[in-house]
Amino acid sequence: MPLVYIIQRPVHRDRNTGDLKEKFNFSDAERFGELVTMLDSRAHPFQPDKVVPVLRDTLANFTQEDFLLLVGNPTLIGWAMGIACFETDGIIQTLQWNQRKQVYENISVDLQFTFQDE
Repeated sequence: MPLVYIIQRPVHRDRNTGDLKEKFNFSDAERFGELVTMLDSRAHPFQPDKVVPVLRDTLANFTQEDFLLLVGNPTLIGWAMGIACFETDGIIQTLQWNQRKQVYENISVDLQFTFQDE
């Protein structure tokens, strides 16, 4: 079964209760596979020595059948994409929220890099 790697789960403070609550509902993404959260809401790019090993460990078995759900800090998303590309030779499936349809949609991309002698 494929896995859906959520890079980071953003939270917000509830105005009424003051409690921290998840900002997004990811339940529709479960149609694509089991959800795996890589980083919590406190992770930030100013401590790459702490964050990058977590991303590497979590994505160590990432395959072309798995999905990235690109939500969270943009720098952290970039790092996760880079690591995932390394694991799959550049073939990545991402999930994108379609606001009009109210569902996640799969977007596959081939980011393989080829180097040519000049």
